[in-house]
Amino acid sequence: MRKVEEVSKRPRIPSEIRKQCLESFKDGNGYKKTATLTGLAKSAVREYNRRFKAGDVSWVNRGPAYEKKNIK
Repeated sequence: MRKVEEVSKRPRIPSEIRKQCLESFKDGNGYKKTATLTGLAKSAVREYNRRFKAGDVSWVNRGPAYEKKNIK
């Protein structure tokens, strides 16, 4: 198991942009158009679109980027 110090420091996509993705999907746009509109990678938006189509919108309001977790 990795220690907390070894966890990637890759920043999360801000919730404002994720909300833009959600609105774009609701407007009928696909992942390619949404990626172009938001400036995100197609792979990230494609995953959001898959989850949206499955009825899962939990990805829109995720928690803070770096939550401290107790890893033993």
